[in-house]
Amino acid sequence: VGNISHATVAKSVGGKLKVIYREKIRQNDQNFLLARVKELKKIFGVKKACIDIGPDITVPKQWIAQSPTGHVWAAQYVRQISGSLSIFNADNEEEQIVSANRTALIDEVCKAFNSGLIETPNDEHQKLAEEHLRAMKRIIRVNNAWESFASWVNTGEDHFAHSLFYCYLASLMAGENKTSGLSVILPSCHRVAIGSRVEKSAPGRTLSGYRR
Repeated sequence: VGNISHATVAKSVGGKLKVIYREKIRQNDQNFLLARVKELKKIFGVKKACIDIGPDITVPKQWIAQSPTGHVWAAQYVRQISGSLSIFNADNEEEQIVSANRTALIDEVCKAFNSGLIETPNDEHQKLAEEHLRAMKRIIRVNNAWESFASWVNTGEDHFAHSLFYCYLASLMAGENKTSGLSVILPSCHRVAIGSRVEKSAPGRTLSGYRR
């Protein structure tokens, strides 16, 4: 969410999550972003949506208020879900705010994507979206106690990537990511691998390499 926002619409079909539409939306003084996401929701019959809670909470709040209860959620990343190994927690049902374990969510999307369980269309945003996905790198670090932990960092613009992550989160919330159904799918769907990088760092030094 910003001056230019990135929207992703997907549908679960035959056990796969197929992206059927992507768009870059430019905000204006007439709040075009809100009008457009409401329009997209109606056009595609979206039953579950996640919108980035920041940096501006205004549009998420407005969209939630103008949608049926439980249809739209303001999403935020957290390092971990307190007291749970779950990927997400709809911990604020009153305001419809969902927290997602950032590393776990991206891990699952990456695994599904590289296994062919997420397909994207050959549309006008294909090249840019692929660049945004490849900009995400998984890093393994070692802290001062020599304990390793993973995290994802961006090496460039990553807006369509996070739009896909939130779309996948919405599919998890809807229970749609592993179900079958009917949908109108854009032709020429394909996939590309999301790159990953492993970096092990200890105090004072860093070792890095690449793997697929």
